[in-house]
Order: sequence, then C-alpha cells, then structure tokens
Amino acid sequence: MAFFFPDTYQEIDWEKGYEILDKEFQQIVQDASLGKRLADKLVKVCLKNNQETVILIHTEIPGQYESDFAERMYVYHLRHL
Repeated sequence: MAFFFPDTYQEIDWEKGYEILDKEFQQIVQDASLGKRLADKLVKVCLKNNQETVILIHTEIPGQYESDFAERMYVYHLRHL
C-alpha cells in the first residue's frame, strides 16, 4: 500500500489494525464473471478520521506475456469504480 498508493496509505490508521473480509468478498463476487482473480482481497480499515471503510486490493503478476493483459486490467478497473 505504501509503495503503490502512498496517499491512501497515509489516510489509514494502521495502529487500529485491519480486517480481511474473505467470506464477505466471496459472497459479493460469487455470481460475477470477472475473469481471472489471482489475489483479490477485501479489507476493512479505519481511517485517521475514525471512519471505517472497505478497500479492494487486486494484485496480479503475469508469469508470461498475455496479449490481452492491458485490456483485461482496464475492464477490471472499470468494474470496480
């Protein structure tokens, strides 16, 4: 988070911890057809303004060239706006 999203990282109160919402995330996407989801995490955090929020983290590192990778990431991003 600190490397890729430094502004968001600064807004989170890390001393209050975080909660991984794997079961809740599976309920949300069980009927969705989003293609590959290699390392998606739904995480509940507390911001420094004491507001709880949920963030979706998607991490994907391709092991080989994929001609449709850029398009797939674009569509994935649009579906989560």
